[in-house]
Amino acid sequence: MTGMYIPSLNLLFTGYLGFNERLPGLLHDSNFREWITSFDKMVASVPVDITVIPGHGTPTNLATSKRQTYDYFVDLINAVEVIVARSGTIEEVDGIDQSKHKNRPVFNQPANANVRHIYKALMAQKNK
Repeated sequence: MTGMYIPSLNLLFTGYLGFNERLPGLLHDSNFREWITSFDKMVASVPVDITVIPGHGTPTNLATSKRQTYDYFVDLINAVEVIVARSGTIEEVDGIDQSKHKNRPVFNQPANANVRHIYKALMAQKNK
């Protein structure tokens, strides 16, 4: 993942830390906690009024990129944590309501995979 900040142009190229109009997907070796930490560091290092060129989607502003990526993952993590806390099953995470994101291209490909990935990681952590 490579990003770049160009202060003279007020541009931030996020690489795969930032998405717009697309649903981000967690790959098999993705660490969503490290992703969130990296996103926080990226946001802290740039001005709020910057133009964002995301890894996927059209150019946008920082608030939209945060909502489309960071907030999406935080919402999923919070929903999955509720299921993990009561030792729920992996099938239960498929029922997490992600309907507010359904209008994004290729929604069906990463949506269930994302919640299952988070579930497996949180369950592994819980069972240590």
